Amino acid sequence: MKVADAKKMRDSLKKSFKEWFSTVTVQDQATNSYNAAAGTVSITHAISITADAYLSPYKAMQLGGEILAGDVQILLMYDTNEIRPNAKVTCGATEYTVINTMPTTKDNRVTQKLHCRAANA
Repeated sequence: MKVADAKKMRDSLKKSFKEWFSTVTVQDQATNSYNAAAGTVSITHAISITADAYLSPYKAMQLGGEILAGDVQILLMYDTNEIRPNAKVTCGATEYTVINTMPTTKDNRVTQKLHCRAANA
């Protein structure tokens, strides 16, 4: 399947089921800088993405702690392969940490599945 066709399918899915999607912000590769004069720390993210996503809680825990109670799977409707573990995903007032990420198809990275855990868990 061509990338353009995969993007059309993705956009059609978002349009058809828009009430099931949330807007999330994904931030990764943070760098801190300290302003000694002001005594403040500012955080800059090399990657900052705002996109539509479908959040789905995992139905069961797995032995070994890979999936814990409260973990969610986020289907991110964005064509990137830059998201790595430990990236932060914010949806509303909840912040998640990316545990694992994988593209939904090997050839066309138009969506990504993110295994996330609430940051305060």
